[in-house]
Amino acid sequence: MFLAYLDESGNTGARPDPDQPIHLIGCLLVEDSQVRPLEDALAEVVNRRFPLLCRRPGFELHAADLYGGSGWAKGVAPQVRIDTIGEIVDAVSRHSDSFSYFGVDKLRSFANAHPHRIAFQFLVENLEPYLQRKGALGLLVADENHEVSQNLIDDFAIFKEFATTWGYKSVKVQSIIDSVHFVQSHNNRIIQAVDMLTYFTLKGYRIGRRKIETFLALPQPRESYPVWLAANLSRSEQTVLEIKNKIALIPGIGSKIWP
Repeated sequence: MFLAYLDESGNTGARPDPDQPIHLIGCLLVEDSQVRPLEDALAEVVNRRFPLLCRRPGFELHAADLYGGSGWAKGVAPQVRIDTIGEIVDAVSRHSDSFSYFGVDKLRSFANAHPHRIAFQFLVENLEPYLQRKGALGLLVADENHEVSQNLIDDFAIFKEFATTWGYKSVKVQSIIDSVHFVQSHNNRIIQAVDMLTYFTLKGYRIGRRKIETFLALPQPRESYPVWLAANLSRSEQTVLEIKNKIALIPGIGSKIWP
């Protein structure tokens, strides 16, 4: 059996937002026998890196805090924060089956549905066949999201009884069991790790897309893209792309940003 841990990044609701154009759901798939080892590995990183901070009430691994040195991470040296992110990705890589992401570009979408519901259906349509090929069952564990929680539960019930309903393919859910189980992220270190993977995947994707658009607008003749990119990345952008590339080494079940 596999547990599929879900968290999102770029959530501004159904409202198109130029500052957060993409709504992304990350899905970390962990075999049941590896859940406890992953929890222990993440706890080891946190307890070693932040032995005092992690004892404070409400401590939570927020990717935005670690990246920006804000919240509880204010005052923590940048290299410590970067190394911690790398160690968390390494722990996930050792103990997980796959990491994938599914998203909606809100500025390009023509759909009226909440982007989280659309991305969730893409996720289900990829996860179900993957579990069938493995002959395994799966259970969905998601970060609490009051805005769409009941919608996802209702949608998933329809997917089980009939099939997925939106898009170009229809998948009947048989291997993903029960319902969508929502947890508060501060109580679940694996969900916190998924927050980190999803945050840096989206941030790196947006940096890459922005750089390509800038490069293609340059007049000819121009140097090759890799040479131009190396000369036009800030230190923070380079760090984000290095983290994104590290995450990309984790196998996936198929990722998608629509349209």
